[in-house]
Amino acid sequence: MDMNSAGKFLLTLFAWMLFAWGGYSFLKNENLQNDYVQASEQKHISSSKYEGTADLNEMTGEQLIGMIPHALAGEYRLSIDYIGIDSSTDISSINLRGVVGLKYKISVNRTNGAITDIYATHE
Repeated sequence: MDMNSAGKFLLTLFAWMLFAWGGYSFLKNENLQNDYVQASEQKHISSSKYEGTADLNEMTGEQLIGMIPHALAGEYRLSIDYIGIDSSTDISSINLRGVVGLKYKISVNRTNGAITDIYATHE
């Protein structure tokens, strides 16, 4: 065995050792992540009281405010007490302070199954 073959053999042996060490480290970390995911799963369902209404045509002002980002993105036109909000609306020009705490009746218009307009008027 000459010096060139011995050097190649040692280099190959070193590469296999690095490969084995890297594979072991990877599999060990993957196993730890699986244990973490399994430990973090909730085993029981928490129950809480639903405080909304049974009528799906009614919404709170807070729920309407949650719909504004979608209206600003152009998904539909939203009208709250005859104030229109859509993708061209400057939201900083609209005062929404009175919306929170009120109950609203809503009506939804659809075109080909897609929501196009949502009208909300407070009771």
